[in-house]
Amino acid sequence: MLTADENEYVREQLYIRIGGVGSVRATLAGALPLRLRIRLPDALLPEGLVAEAIQICITDGNADTPPALCVFLRQMFPMDGRIKLIIDKIEAAQVAATTRPDQFAAKVLFNRIPFLGRALARAHLRALMEDVPQQPIVVINGPQDGGKTYTTEFVRHIRSFHNGILPCHIRVEKGQGETIGAGELARDLTTMLAGDITALPRKEDTNASRWPKELANQIVSFATRTQHKCWIILDGFNDAELEKTPETRQLIASLSHVLTSGTAQKLHRLILLDFTAANLLNPVGTLAIENIQALPLSIVEDFVTEIAASKMPNEVQLLIASVKQGLPDPVVDLTELGRRLTDLIQLIG
Repeated sequence: MLTADENEYVREQLYIRIGGVGSVRATLAGALPLRLRIRLPDALLPEGLVAEAIQICITDGNADTPPALCVFLRQMFPMDGRIKLIIDKIEAAQVAATTRPDQFAAKVLFNRIPFLGRALARAHLRALMEDVPQQPIVVINGPQDGGKTYTTEFVRHIRSFHNGILPCHIRVEKGQGETIGAGELARDLTTMLAGDITALPRKEDTNASRWPKELANQIVSFATRTQHKCWIILDGFNDAELEKTPETRQLIASLSHVLTSGTAQKLHRLILLDFTAANLLNPVGTLAIENIQALPLSIVEDFVTEIAASKMPNEVQLLIASVKQGLPDPVVDLTELGRRLTDLIQLIG
């Protein structure tokens, strides 16, 4: 709802506004919609009450029209021109959200690839759109051919509707892990971020145990200079691939740590596909984890029926039978299912 700059401005103005009031809580609560006032806690310092009031409104989202945050800001700042612009933007976004499809619920992506189920992944990735998400690191695991890499296509789909996101995807192919050391991974990411490779710290110029962290710091610095929200996606960096390159694992762990502190947590995100979450140093609460589940055939049947709605019922049943042929229920090989459904989407047009 609020950009980082808007959030900072609103907080600053709220601190000024409550500076001379008798009861900070009463003043803030009085500006909240009636049904939300009880959620504002007692016995907090003014800074804490301001943060809580804003978060209550943001969490409430678009539950009401106008949104709670607009009601709150309008009550607190009836004459502030910049606040009015923020309110107008939020209200316009609410209107737009009710008139355009929810892209996080898309079943067919912009490049005509299917994306079924995955409710948890959708929720985790949607949360990454928040200014300061509680879980900025997303770890997605599952069996081989379980559809992990389709997550990257879903991120590309979201990016096509949100120009501020810059996906940086690096995939290690099976058996190629030892060819991607920490230095190689850092250079690949730097290239994607249009950074200066020569500015990366050299292993021989620092403490060996310190080197991965210095690489991570420099990568995040490059990311910030892009003036985009960089979503770094590392695919296939599992324990088997990293067995001979422990420094690469340390670099990924350092990246995950750097991205959850300071300015970086307001801008950049890390998505790890096929990675052991236990290798990270982050508190558990900062990790959003999905273990991909097999997909019930009933979901597949419903999807085929939906996209083939213009066909005769007997044709729809033939298409369903063709897609399902030889697949167990539920479907474990989501990669194969994806191929079949992609062919079907192209056929139907």
